[in-house]
Amino acid sequence: CDDCTEVLQLGFAFPFYDEMVNQVTVTSNGLVHMGTGQHNNGCCSGWSLPSSQGPSIHLIHSDLHPGTHGDVRYHTAGTEPNRTFVLSFDNVALFGNASIQVDGQLLLHESDGRIELYHGGVPTGAYNIFTMGINAGDGVRASYDPAFHQTSSTSPAHFEWEPTLDGYQSGPNGWPYSWTGDTTGTYLYTKSISGLSGTGAWSVQLENEFETSATLPVDLNLTFHGLHQPI
Repeated sequence: CDDCTEVLQLGFAFPFYDEMVNQVTVTSNGLVHMGTGQHNNGCCSGWSLPSSQGPSIHLIHSDLHPGTHGDVRYHTAGTEPNRTFVLSFDNVALFGNASIQVDGQLLLHESDGRIELYHGGVPTGAYNIFTMGINAGDGVRASYDPAFHQTSSTSPAHFEWEPTLDGYQSGPNGWPYSWTGDTTGTYLYTKSISGLSGTGAWSVQLENEFETSATLPVDLNLTFHGLHQPI
C-alpha cells in the first residue's frame, strides 16, 4: 500500500527516551512512531531532526511505495528477557520510481534497550529525501549522522544507540543515548522464497546484504507446499 500505517505490538516493554513503549506504528514510508497515539504516515519526505511530531525512529524515512515493489516484515525473536523486535523493509520501491529500491532493518533489544538501524544505502539518481535517526519528539533531542539526514544518496550503514545511565548527556542532541556510529553487528533477516517448481535440485544463496564479507550463523527453515514426500 502507499502512505499507510499499521500498529504492531513489540511483545515487551521498551524504553525510548522518556517513555516505556509496548507498541509502534509503522508507516509504509519507513518511519516508525514509538508508542500509542494517532500518527501520520510520514509522507512525503524524510523529516528534519529534531522534530516535535512525536517520538519516532527513522529507519529509511522517505516517500516509499511497498505496494509497487518490495515487502515489509516484522517479528519478535528470542525469549524473555532477551527478546528482539525486528522490522525489515526488503527491496521497497520509491514512490514514482520503482526502478530504485531500498532496504532497511530496525532492531529493538529488550535486554539492554539498544536500538540498531541497518540500511542498504540509497543509490544515486533518487530524487527523494531520506532521513535515518532517532527522535525524542520534543523538538530538542534527536541523534543521527549528518550524512544520513535529509539526503538523496547514501552508502550502506549500520547505526547503534545504547541508553546511558542516569540520563548522561552523550552529545548536544542525542541524550540520553550514546551513539556508536557505523559499526559491524548481527543482521537478523527473514525472507521467504517461493516460485520453485519442477523436479531436481535448487540452489539458494544466503548472504548478508549490508556486510557482504561477514560470516554469521544462519537459521534456515524450510516449508514445502504441494510436493511429494521424499522416498
